[in-house]
Amino acid sequence: MAASNPHHGSHDRSAPSSDSIYDLLLPLQGRIRPRRIHLSPFTPETTGGSVLAYLGIPFAQAPTGTRRWQVPQGPLPSWSTTRQSKWQSDPHQDFAAMEGMYRGRKGAKTAIPRSEDCLYLNVWVPESSKAEATPVLVWVYGGAFSVGNCSRPLHDGARLAHESGCIVVSLTYRVGAMGFLGSRSMAKESAGDWPLLTPESFQNKPSGGENVDVGAGNWGLWDLVSGLLWVQASISAFGGDRNNVTVFGESAGSIAIHYLLLSPATPEGLFHKAILESGVVATLVPRTTQAVQAAFDLLVRKLCPYHLEGDEAAQLEYLRTRVAADEIAACLRPFVGKRPRSEYTPTLPDSKRLPLAREDLGNENFAVTDQWGPVWDGAFVDSNFVARALGPLPPKRQLRNGRSGVVVGLCADEGTMFNFLIATTQSLAAHQDQFHPGLSADLGRLYGFDVQELASLRASGREKAQRDQQVFYTCATYTGDAQFTAPILDYMRVQSSQAASVSQENSERVDVYGYLLAHRPSPGMLEALTVVPEMTEEWAAFHTLDIPFVFGLTGSIQEGHAFVSDMSEYGVDPEDDGAVRRIGSAPSTWVGTGMTTEERQLSLYMMRTWTAVARLLTGGGSERVKLPDESTWLPLGANGSPRDQVGGIHLLAFGEAPQAPTKPPATASDHPIRVFQTELAQHAFARQRPIGDASLQERVRFWMYEPINGSAMPCHAKVDAQNRDIRMCRSLQNYYGFLSTPPRFLPWS
Repeated sequence: MAASNPHHGSHDRSAPSSDSIYDLLLPLQGRIRPRRIHLSPFTPETTGGSVLAYLGIPFAQAPTGTRRWQVPQGPLPSWSTTRQSKWQSDPHQDFAAMEGMYRGRKGAKTAIPRSEDCLYLNVWVPESSKAEATPVLVWVYGGAFSVGNCSRPLHDGARLAHESGCIVVSLTYRVGAMGFLGSRSMAKESAGDWPLLTPESFQNKPSGGENVDVGAGNWGLWDLVSGLLWVQASISAFGGDRNNVTVFGESAGSIAIHYLLLSPATPEGLFHKAILESGVVATLVPRTTQAVQAAFDLLVRKLCPYHLEGDEAAQLEYLRTRVAADEIAACLRPFVGKRPRSEYTPTLPDSKRLPLAREDLGNENFAVTDQWGPVWDGAFVDSNFVARALGPLPPKRQLRNGRSGVVVGLCADEGTMFNFLIATTQSLAAHQDQFHPGLSADLGRLYGFDVQELASLRASGREKAQRDQQVFYTCATYTGDAQFTAPILDYMRVQSSQAASVSQENSERVDVYGYLLAHRPSPGMLEALTVVPEMTEEWAAFHTLDIPFVFGLTGSIQEGHAFVSDMSEYGVDPEDDGAVRRIGSAPSTWVGTGMTTEERQLSLYMMRTWTAVARLLTGGGSERVKLPDESTWLPLGANGSPRDQVGGIHLLAFGEAPQAPTKPPATASDHPIRVFQTELAQHAFARQRPIGDASLQERVRFWMYEPINGSAMPCHAKVDAQNRDIRMCRSLQNYYGFLSTPPRFLPWS
């Protein structure tokens, strides 16, 4: 057995009194003992059972000290005595932002630390899994690349593992400045780095791509690569099939997977299928090297001693080894937002502390900000990455991962959870003050409002309440359209058009499937799962709503184990085979009844659909997804409708609700939630026009195919390193600061 690792030696090293048949020996690491989670039947027609949870497994050295802002490093941490399963540290981040609107664990603020020492993963193994080659589902959490973690109740994998019969893994990756800050000095230093975790796996650097061994800023994405390398090396110890791995993620997690899918730096064979829930590359295009360099320069000005001026290597070393993560985060509080989301609108104190307002180096016009995400570093994100991400998925021979199928989907009301602060005409006017003037005018024309006129009107009582509600849904609609609805639907349309133009029997074509979640959650579900149910009820089918359905987190007391803070309450000793069926202690503030019977049925259908994707064969055949009702899920482009229109997209609909504020037709409380395949034009989501007179097709075109009015930007701009064509549009311009800056690769200078 390898020697104990000095960086993980303090984590629960006490040996149990005797070995257990459930202890596993992990290659090159050591033995680990799980906790057993007993689960009651999910619906009347399902059976209960138990899951073994192996928690807090380190998959790389702690990225602290000199390893801050480095690719994850080996060797794999090891230990000499049996390791007890427990939640380990979440990534360093702001606690209030991390917790968000969903209920957390008891004592969440102190239950699980937030630390740079965060590279751990968790594995849930269903008791029913007897085969040696069980499909593997790997979860990647969201959080705008600024927050996020595996330990939240919402991401508990026990129920999904039990209902799917698959092994479920959740990976931690660095977020915020710890995960996505870069600089020239980091790029120079990183030449030749590679996450080498075991002598057996992936020692060689990937072939292909440009400058593949030089880059900086995408540390969080490299964490995911390293975690997936661990899965390839070690999942067989749990009975998992390393040759049948499906990654699934939501929001930033989905976006990250899309980056991994297309990056020339991702090793081949890490995953075989991908499920993208509410996020594609066009949702969050990469930040330029100049933008992240400006953030690094700000840290240098504020935190480094004067005698280090001009010595970039010494400054980097100082920031790594002498400055706490909290100090770094304090220097990078929200500044002027780049996207129309109210949580990014600066308060007066924020605006007063802006460093020189906007940093304008070489007319790039970007803001120093704590809105983090992938960096256009020329390595992980190569020079023509965005052009490639906007186009059709490459054929199998050009893909390093995801060759056996890709799923992409969205929720009907993607924007409502982001602009809850915009609830009056005055706040809408203040919000749009941050925009490019041409964009504000364009928004008014498309969505049917004049922000200045609205702000000047005076009303009271019911009239004011109605107007304020219109303001909220107007802002929510254009926010959701800009960031999620338009980019995702356009991505579906492009894949549909491409699939229709080639032979359905083409063995090189990767099947891409689309879905829409259009169900409005019940009050009982919202009361049980969210901290502000009276607000979330207005959000309709909001962003992140798919997560509790996919994980089967109903919000009832039956999922009490997911909410505990003390690991002695998380399930039971693995030797307990059911004589004592503890399900964990529910929080003392437990409220609400959780999902309705009909919502449980929908959740079960979604879990089984994700399972069907995970169980697709990976040998290169043309098998399609078989849905729980035994029908075949048709991939994009398989229908006979016009291909170049958004309305012709064929997808799987979970629910029939239109987009808010349009009210759905009244149904009985026990009416089943309909799941059906349809062309988008036939769904209420597309038929109804929530705000203004623009159709869904017109709204997608507005964001994805037209530039900001008066911005002097052509609809196409040759701005990448090979002078290739990148489609210019409001959605991409909008992210780059409302100042018409084109998205383009700029080498580290």
